[in-house]
Amino acid sequence: MRLLSTKEESTGDTRTKVVGFPQYTESFAFVNVAVITQCIMCFVRPISLELQKCSCDLVQAQAEGNRTKIVINKQITEAAYSGLYKRAVVIAEIVNVTPEKPRSTSSGRQKHRANAEADTAAAYFRRNLFYPFVDHITSKMERHLPNEVIPTPQVPHFMPYNIHKLG
Repeated sequence: MRLLSTKEESTGDTRTKVVGFPQYTESFAFVNVAVITQCIMCFVRPISLELQKCSCDLVQAQAEGNRTKIVINKQITEAAYSGLYKRAVVIAEIVNVTPEKPRSTSSGRQKHRANAEADTAAAYFRRNLFYPFVDHITSKMERHLPNEVIPTPQVPHFMPYNIHKLG
């Protein structure tokens, strides 16, 4: 109901987005994104919870982050994606969505989404969604949890419960 109200009250660009939202959520791309995100976030959740603790040990969190990156990188396989794709197809069938890839253009004019060529929907989503998303997650982890950590004697000063001691 709220979506209908927003649709009636909106104008311009906002109205265009509100009108297109239900259409997108009823697409195979949306189902595939949800399945892939759920899978990858299962690996990232423990490190996220660890980093949110007041008593977080940054050295331990960095080590856990490295282990998580290794596990995620091992998941970048054809077999792993094949299983995720099959799961997305099953979910799509339940919600009456046809598994298909978005229309692609050969002229290279598509500017609002990845558009690597693929013969099948599975290949399209593997190339344009799965690999880029996994790469994005691991590069963000690399950036925020690099192998070069703060020297151990200084680490206790940066714990949330000791931050008031910094002068």
